[in-house]
Amino acid sequence: MILKTNIFQLPSQLPQHELFETLLTNQDILIERIISTGHTTPPGEWYEQENYEWVILIK
Repeated sequence: MILKTNIFQLPSQLPQHELFETLLTNQDILIERIISTGHTTPPGEWYEQENYEWVILIK
């Protein structure tokens, strides 16, 4: 189990690629913070994953 104390604190230098940080994990759930600065899937490429996800956008 990993728990961050402040999810609003950004790295001093924003990443060039999406940054995934695990906030909480156990056998049934994974909660992670994703830092993205507008990254997108290339045109014509379909992004599909095996797991369901729930997303909340915080600015």
